[in-house]
Amino acid sequence: ARTPRWLAGALAATVAAIVIGAGWIFYKQQADTRFQTAIGEQVAVILPDGSSVNLNTNSQVDVDYSQRRRVIRLERGEAYFNVAHDAHRPFWVHAGNRWVRAVGTAFNVYVRPAGVQVTVSEGTVNVVDATGGKSPPSDASYAKLVAAVTAGEQADAQGNADVIRGLHAAELNRSV
Repeated sequence: ARTPRWLAGALAATVAAIVIGAGWIFYKQQADTRFQTAIGEQVAVILPDGSSVNLNTNSQVDVDYSQRRRVIRLERGEAYFNVAHDAHRPFWVHAGNRWVRAVGTAFNVYVRPAGVQVTVSEGTVNVVDATGGKSPPSDASYAKLVAAVTAGEQADAQGNADVIRGLHAAELNRSV
């Protein structure tokens, strides 16, 4: 039995609409997406590159992925990032007056009234002063490196100063 032409055309149009719709959703997710939680709510999000972000209560992030870099803006609250390694696309988090750069690591960023707190559970992140603008610094401008924070350490960034301290295992578990 042959499929009537009108049915074949309708099926082709439906498949095309599904493919275009899925492509549009993927494009919008990669281009710019906002995730937020209400007071008392927490959410885990898998990002397009396989990285994950766990948002704590009353938090908001804006995700902006491009072919050259991955930028997350933590507008308020606290988020734990588990970053998929991608040497060609740096992973940046903008929080308060700091940029945090990571490649294949896990860390927590908490925007507090007094400043930004960065706690690293795996790998190393660089915490850079963000007073220079809304875009991540270039590799050439790393002369303004504020702090390199490694696993088991926490940086408290307040104003122009960063204080880095080592954490005991129990403190680290409470902070991430």
